[in-house]
Amino acid sequence: MKRFNRRKRITINNETKKEFNFKEVALTKMAKRQLLVTLFSILGVTVISLGSAYAVFTSVSKSEDYNVIKVGTLNIDYGESSDTINLNGSYPMSDEEGLTLTPYIFTITNTGTLPADYEIYIEDDLDIINSPSENCANNQLNKDYIRYKLNTEEPANLSSLADSNYRIATGTLAAEESKTYTLYVWIRSGVDNDVLNKHYHGKIVVNGVNTMEEDGENTTMLEENSSN
Repeated sequence: MKRFNRRKRITINNETKKEFNFKEVALTKMAKRQLLVTLFSILGVTVISLGSAYAVFTSVSKSEDYNVIKVGTLNIDYGESSDTINLNGSYPMSDEEGLTLTPYIFTITNTGTLPADYEIYIEDDLDIINSPSENCANNQLNKDYIRYKLNTEEPANLSSLADSNYRIATGTLAAEESKTYTLYVWIRSGVDNDVLNKHYHGKIVVNGVNTMEEDGENTTMLEENSSN
């Protein structure tokens, strides 16, 4: 028994020809679109890869070129003394008498690994002066009436420091070095009744000083530290 394959005969006319052309064009556009998507995908992956490589390179480069920062730290120890200076109830006295009073003793220590510059000030204690309980903002003792002596320096009026914002000393400490200061403060003689009912509230302030040191291509910075 013989079998015959039946093949459908397709007649090509204008309509079927247009249909075939349309399918061919559609397939061509789809292929082009897929090709473009593939190309853009490859390009995107390449750009991301290059971007990551550039970011890593930039990070490494910056880490090599950035300044090296180290911090010098100052420690201030007032021991049994206080950073607060209070002359309320004091009376005028000579320099000899003033130097018999209990001094303010404090030690500055550089606990960092680099030399550290510092400055010492006697500042008004505004927290106390402006406190409603004290009520002495307009009743402050004239600084020309206040005497001080720091370590081996000669006694002087506190008003003589007005141009330096009442800075009494500066210094530099090597790493792990310490220095102790002894400060006397009193009311000078010869002011008589001008000190009656007057107030003075001050405090000792030690500030670290920002310094820059060139070390080859690296720069070392000391961070400011202050203690009241």
